[in-house]
Amino acid sequence: MFENTRKTKIVATIGPASYSEEILEDLINAGANIFRFNMKHDSADAYRDKVITAQNVIKKLNANVGILFDLQGPDIRIDVKDKEPIELKKGDKIYFGPEFLNKEKSVKISHTVIFEELDVKDTILIDDGLYEFRVVEKKNDGIVVEALEDCVIKNRKGINIPSKKLSKIPSLTKDDLDKLDLAAELSADFIAISFCRSKKDILDAKKELKKRGLNAWIVSKVENQEGLNNIDEIIEESDAIMIARGDLGIEIPIERIANVQKMMAYKCRQNNKPVITATQMLESMIVNPRPTRAEATDVSNAVLYGTDAVMLSGETAAGKYPVKCVKTMAKIVDYNEEFVPMLRPQDSGINADGISQLLARTAVAMVEDKSNVAIDKIVVFTDSGFTAKVLASYRLNIPVIAVTDNVEVSKFLTLSYGVNALCIDFNSVKDHKVDFVLKELKDSGYVKTGESLLLVSGRHLNMNDIDNSIRHLVVK
Repeated sequence: MFENTRKTKIVATIGPASYSEEILEDLINAGANIFRFNMKHDSADAYRDKVITAQNVIKKLNANVGILFDLQGPDIRIDVKDKEPIELKKGDKIYFGPEFLNKEKSVKISHTVIFEELDVKDTILIDDGLYEFRVVEKKNDGIVVEALEDCVIKNRKGINIPSKKLSKIPSLTKDDLDKLDLAAELSADFIAISFCRSKKDILDAKKELKKRGLNAWIVSKVENQEGLNNIDEIIEESDAIMIARGDLGIEIPIERIANVQKMMAYKCRQNNKPVITATQMLESMIVNPRPTRAEATDVSNAVLYGTDAVMLSGETAAGKYPVKCVKTMAKIVDYNEEFVPMLRPQDSGINADGISQLLARTAVAMVEDKSNVAIDKIVVFTDSGFTAKVLASYRLNIPVIAVTDNVEVSKFLTLSYGVNALCIDFNSVKDHKVDFVLKELKDSGYVKTGESLLLVSGRHLNMNDIDNSIRHLVVK
């Protein structure tokens, strides 16, 4: 039964706080549209059963929820011996190297190429930039660093080196390739590439997906200045973009983040690419039952800037209130969507150089022009999801129902603003396919008698009575 009117999608990260079937069900019922698995913390085998459990819950509830694998990529992580935190005082020294030392304090870093590129006096930041260190010596294929303040080094925390490009680090590691094997085995819907630096990183990922026969959308995470420098080619080559504000806020001056976020959201919308706004959106709810006013404002602004989806990280993966976080986020975005302006085709700046784009542009103009007939909903027939993505770019104030006969496409569209996708096997019907689909939509509550619909269809659908067309009808 179709009940959801919320347009902004919610990505919920799955972790120790949300691995159980009960919590997963509650997250879906609370409004989660995509389950994200942060693959940086363990081996591929460690995630297999957890992902399968999530997929079983999705199937049990007959929910259209996507699965996102977030790969480590050039993201640099530290391993602490026995996973025990290391406490340091200001001025203490510690060894960062390819292996642990026996008698000295040390941490292990798998991306050993960084030791070749670092020099004495370079600065290193760890744990989302919380702690700062200075390189004081190069030693035993590693480095010795000095703590510039009291700190606690925890296992699997990230490292940032804003002064270096670290171009020698591959876009996908051996561990990432193992995770892609698992993604192919379990048919993941989205693959997130961390620290995407240029379109080459995306092309490399596409080659690896093709090798494995994995048809998934690539979500490019823009997290540093190099990625920003190449943002246009990254957007063009990607299926979707994630504004990963955690590392981005370390790699660039913090005062730039809001403007950069707004710029990326705008560019994605112009190019009909979904965009996720991520990191620390309801961070205080990891331990508190309610967000701060600033966090509620942050989520609201992301919606007003034009994001397709908002993401919860530690809030649902490790926090005390995972389900309440999703409910809270859903409540905030649902209210603020009322104030998101529908973009007018003539001054939107949205690309419209193909048939599907022109059809979508025309449909939006018809929705905007209420002088003749008011449109209640748009039903878009889509083979690849592209026409639905284009419609989403205009931020329509009416529901968009995407009908496809491809389950994968219905999963992809869990990321697009305002699009409710469902899979209907209309190709098994020889005649009157449109009537068949409309009956299915009516029976499942997606449309109601008396509603005014626009039917929009691109090409390659094998529906002779509607291909490349826009058609108006009233549901009988």
